[in-house]
Order: sequence, then C-alpha cells, then structure tokens
Amino acid sequence: MSSHSRLAALVSAGVLATAVTVQADSVTVFSGGLLLSNGTFFDGSKTLNLGGRDLIVTAEPYNRDAVLKWVTNLVAKALTDGHGIIGDGSAQTGLAVLLNNDGSDNPLFDLFDGRKVNINTILVKQTWNGDTNLDGIINADDYFSVDSGFVSQLPGYRNGDLNYDGLINADDYFLIDSAFVGQTSTASDGSPILGIATDESAGAAVPLPASVWGGLALLAGLAVHRVARRD
Repeated sequence: MSSHSRLAALVSAGVLATAVTVQADSVTVFSGGLLLSNGTFFDGSKTLNLGGRDLIVTAEPYNRDAVLKWVTNLVAKALTDGHGIIGDGSAQTGLAVLLNNDGSDNPLFDLFDGRKVNINTILVKQTWNGDTNLDGIINADDYFSVDSGFVSQLPGYRNGDLNYDGLINADDYFLIDSAFVGQTSTASDGSPILGIATDESAGAAVPLPASVWGGLALLAGLAVHRVARRD
C-alpha cells in the first residue's frame, strides 16, 4: 500500500477524527513544535490539517535547513501514521515541501501566494503530486526534475521524492503519472498561513500570542493568591 493510500485509509478509519485544523493566520516554528497565533500548540504527536491552505515559513540562513527537515518530516510522518501535517488532499494531490532556493542561492519565487519570499523561505503547497516547481500543474518540467533526481538519487520533493520515503523509485513515478492523468485544473494559490522560524538552541525567544500571555498572567495571579491565603 502506498503512503498516500495509507493516509486515505487512516482517514476512513477515523484515525484523523481528532485532527486540529489550522484556524490561525500565522504560526511560530521552533525546535519542538508549532505555536499558532490562536494559542494552539502542535508538537507533531497528533495531526495538524492545513485545511487546503499553503504554509510559508520565513527562516534564516542558520536554521533554514533544520526547519525544512523538520517540516518535511512532519509531512512524511502523516503519510505513515496520520500524525503530522496534512492537507485536504486526494489520491492525486498532497503537500509539496520546498526550500525557495534553486541550490545556487537564487529564489524560485519572489512572490508566493502574493507574499514576498526569499531564499530562506520554506514553502508548503497543496498541489498535484509531482508538482516539483510549485507552478500548480504537472508537465515536462516536473518529469525532468524527477528523472534527474532518479538518476542522481537526490533528496527532497523538488528532486522527485514525492512520498517522502527518502528514495526516488517507481512509487514516485506512479504518483506523478496518476496526477498528470487526473489533473483537471491548475492548483490555485490561496490565503497562506505565515510562519516565522526561531531557534531555541540559539536562545531565541518564542513570541507567544496575547491570549497565551493573558492565560499565563491569570495562572500566576491565582498562584500568588493561593500563597497569600496560606500565609
């Protein structure tokens, strides 16, 4: 059974019934999880559904590779056991995760979903399986990327690892062939979820939303009140 088929089976079995659908317009990405602007925390132990929206994560040169790996692993994990990041996919569509960098420090896009992006930006798009350049369609350019990746066994979705299993093989060709035959329109741009990557290990603070700070202040106040009553 392919990874995409396993994900469909998990949906049918109700395993993803407790999936959290993103109801926020921004997230903070850091070592250990995602903090949504509505106060929801996601550490990868459950399921986060992007709800058909794209995700744009702004990173820095020092942490972009780690963030790319972390996000990619979460998308891959969801295809295996349903716990990770998913989208509103079908048999022919899924989440493509790319670094907005052509490998020579040139951006693939200057604008993505109408937002300015740079070479350190991680892009996650709901699109046809095999859309290796995120232009919303499957064509000769995508097959060229997969063929080149297959010959050199290069890593990543952009090089043809469409099911995130670390290999480029017949399973990946099955996905792109199925999407090529089944595509009915160009995968559209949408209202993106914007993310900012920080690095806990470098001492960067995680900016908590006002709702979370309010809750922490309330808890602190209750704690002081309890101590005062004991005294």
